[in-house]
Amino acid sequence: MYYQQLNYFNYQFDDMELMQKFEEYILTNVNEIFTDAEFFTKKLRVTYTEARSVVNDTGSYRTTLQAIVNTLNMQANNKSKYKEMHESLILAVNLYETNTFQGLMNKLRKYLSELVQYGYQWNVVYYTNYFERSASIG
Repeated sequence: MYYQQLNYFNYQFDDMELMQKFEEYILTNVNEIFTDAEFFTKKLRVTYTEARSVVNDTGSYRTTLQAIVNTLNMQANNKSKYKEMHESLILAVNLYETNTFQGLMNKLRKYLSELVQYGYQWNVVYYTNYFERSASIG
């Protein structure tokens, strides 16, 4: 029997094997996206379909999560010393402002499009769209 490891998820299904595969993928491949999730008292609701989309190699949610991790590993093209801080705060805002995994995926996709729009200048994305919102997460 599998026991849930990531307590910031609220599963809406009983398939223990899927839950285990989902959590293993999160822990092994994209854990840095969820670092702040432990500090928030609310949980992200995850449906069976959403978990399958992460576990499946060609799932759209898996693609989104991998794209975020890829941006975390990119060099800042504008010589910003604060790239990591801005990224961390942006991810924290997105986690804080949603209660569902689908909502988080929508927010992360919006963030990815903002990054492209502003030429991968994390500081511009942060100060334009996340600075004021980050104050509320204290």
